[in-house]
Amino acid sequence: MWTDNGRPRSGTVAECMRRTRAMYHYAVRNAKKKGERLVQQLAESMLSNNKGDFWREIKKIRNNKSVRSKVVDGISDDVDIANVFVQSYRDLFTSVPYDEVHMQHLVYGNSVNVVNAGFGDDCVINADDLNKKFR
Repeated sequence: MWTDNGRPRSGTVAECMRRTRAMYHYAVRNAKKKGERLVQQLAESMLSNNKGDFWREIKKIRNNKSVRSKVVDGISDDVDIANVFVQSYRDLFTSVPYDEVHMQHLVYGNSVNVVNAGFGDDCVINADDLNKKFR
């Protein structure tokens, strides 16, 4: 409307433009602040190692309003939709070539690195070990 009226600097149309622009920028600032608060809350729940709080915050983000799509790729029958996902995952999982010899070399190389680092053959590394190492 403001552009269609020649971008006036004064008058009712100019005031309307200023008011809507201010409302827009206010909404952007609020959205940024809300996002920053959300990131801070998630970070605090992760640092406190309280997984329940973390997942509770994730549920708040998602609003627990999961809606199942009735149409996927133009298909509306439940069985056919399931088949679309089956084929998609089949394509995804077979899209990377698997070379057994190469994989054995990777496993062997990792085993050698673990032994050279001073761990035994029966070494088990879990997430807590990694957390301690990289804190």
